[in-house]
Amino acid sequence: MKKWGSMAIFVFALAPFLPLDIAGIAAGTLRFPVWKFLVACLCGKALLYTGMTLATAWGWHTIQNWLA
Repeated sequence: MKKWGSMAIFVFALAPFLPLDIAGIAAGTLRFPVWKFLVACLCGKALLYTGMTLATAWGWHTIQNWLA
């Protein structure tokens, strides 16, 4: 957690099917700073949800063009 902790939490937060709880339990057990954990989670989840929203919007327009 000292060397790759923030990056690992970011990747767990960014991946839609990896359980972030595992990284959270490991971070808490190893006394990872809470503010670093929250910043890494915020960045990962923001990027994930932005990508999901854009993919949904682009997909909807493609379906509308295909049906018209």
